[in-house]
Amino acid sequence: MRRTHSTMSISRILMVSYGIVISLFVVSIAVALFAVHQNAAMTDSFYQRPYQVSKGAVALRSTVEEMSTHIEQLIDADSVSDQEQAIAAINRLSDERTKEFDVISAYFAANQDLLDRFADANESLIAYRNDVVAAIEKGDRERAATIFEENYLPQKDITVELASSIVDVAESVARDFVGSAKAVEVVTSVVIGLLGVAAIVIVVLMWRRITQAIAKPIREIDQATRRVATGDLTASIDYDAHNELGSLAASVNDTVASLRMAVRQLDETAEQVARSSSQMSDGSQAVAQGSAEQAIAIEELATNVQNITQVVEENTENVMTANASTSDVLGAVEHSSDQISLTVQTIEDVRQSAQSISQLANSIEDISFQTNILALNASVEAARAGDAGRGFAIVAEEIRRLASQVSEASRAADELAGRAIESVENGGAMIGATSRNMEEAVAATEGIKEMMTAIAQASQQQMEAITQIQESMDSLSEVVQENSAASEESAVIGEELAGHADELKRLIGRFKTEKAADTEIGR
Repeated sequence: MRRTHSTMSISRILMVSYGIVISLFVVSIAVALFAVHQNAAMTDSFYQRPYQVSKGAVALRSTVEEMSTHIEQLIDADSVSDQEQAIAAINRLSDERTKEFDVISAYFAANQDLLDRFADANESLIAYRNDVVAAIEKGDRERAATIFEENYLPQKDITVELASSIVDVAESVARDFVGSAKAVEVVTSVVIGLLGVAAIVIVVLMWRRITQAIAKPIREIDQATRRVATGDLTASIDYDAHNELGSLAASVNDTVASLRMAVRQLDETAEQVARSSSQMSDGSQAVAQGSAEQAIAIEELATNVQNITQVVEENTENVMTANASTSDVLGAVEHSSDQISLTVQTIEDVRQSAQSISQLANSIEDISFQTNILALNASVEAARAGDAGRGFAIVAEEIRRLASQVSEASRAADELAGRAIESVENGGAMIGATSRNMEEAVAATEGIKEMMTAIAQASQQQMEAITQIQESMDSLSEVVQENSAASEESAVIGEELAGHADELKRLIGRFKTEKAADTEIGR
């Protein structure tokens, strides 16, 4: 679409408009100054020519009249002094008349024939005046009076009449000057008026053009921005011009395009947030469910640990009982030297006790094996728990070490019990060697007592380790419960985030980013 002044900048349009107006204003001032100068020149010419001529002619006419009076006084003078005064006055007036005539001669150019006749009349009048003065100086009063009456006065009338004619011509010229001045004034007024009208017309035309070049695109920009304010991001400005408003329109179109792209990206981001929040909610629920299952498993493990604790306690009691029995056996052996008759029964008791010890050692070996397995499982669970299970892993390792020691001690006890049984069986065949073997039995019994003491101590340590395991299991249970609660909170947050994402999509849906038919401005 072609637009007026589309290739001119707004500042250039205004500059051209102001230049035209200023030019017209300067021309008007020039015309006015020319008119003033012309009027001044005409006024000066009027003063130098018609006015001076009229003034000189009037003055010369008065001078002629006054000179006629002094000539009459000269003719009528009775004394020499009166004559001298009259002659002096006549000479003075003659000088004035000469100056006045020079002025008339210099500036009167309207009627050269009239000026020549006036000059001839003036010369004749001067000649007659000189004749009268000469006659008076010779004393011929009658001849002076005759010249005055017959020649001077008629010539004076002619001269005065010619002076009046010059005054009339000068006044006519003056009237012409006034008419010319008025004509110049009228022409100047008309020219200035025409220039003013032209300036007004040009200003109105330029105003309309500037309005079309500025107001219309501004209205389009305003309509586009209003549509953008209501959420319609498909609005665009159909105004292509190489000026400031064209740049503004292009900037608005670029801004709307950037907003449209941003809204689309924001819509895609909201969609991704909605999907991520949904996945987060599902994952949090799965984690919460896994944490609940893990809590149940830990509770079952705690129950098993409690059962193991009970078994270890029973084992410890049995070990303490065995230790006490070993002490009794040892006392009996020490006091059996004088009770040989009871040796067989005592040996049988010892054999049975040894068998019990062997069975107890086997039981301890089983408990040690189970404890080792439990410690291994606890290590695995501690590794899964990460940093929270690091202390629990150390405790599990210590339990496994103690279980290994208990296993070794139980094997040693089993071996000792086997040897004791063998010794008892040999003792049954070797009743006669009881005295010799009594010391060995006492020593063996003391070794058994020490081993039983060690087993009791190991069982006590195992009890303490199991107690620590129980405490660690309680701590792990609390951690699992906290993880479960945190997972549930994450699930709730995920659901809330999904709700916010839906709300964000709803708000984004208020913006219109896809162009429909005939939505652009100016189409």
